[in-house]
Amino acid sequence: MQKALRIPYALGILRGMKFGSILALWPTLVAFATDVGIPYQTAAGWKRRNSIPADRWDEVLAAARKAGVVLTVEHLYEAVRNSKATAFTDEAA
Repeated sequence: MQKALRIPYALGILRGMKFGSILALWPTLVAFATDVGIPYQTAAGWKRRNSIPADRWDEVLAAARKAGVVLTVEHLYEAVRNSKATAFTDEAA
């Protein structure tokens, strides 16, 4: 009997990934801010804007690796796609 191929968890969540989902990979926003090395207010602003600046992605990915959080650049790109799709939908409504 062949085993079914399973999509790894990290890849399985790509479809609905948003920046809020990325921040939620950490237990708290304080933990995220601490791991990335940014002030809490900065992290709160990213959460409020549903955005992580692209020039900070390397820092976020490095913090995720160090913290054992499953996060890839593909997750970040998917969050960009989803945030743009949401913005377009909101404008059309």
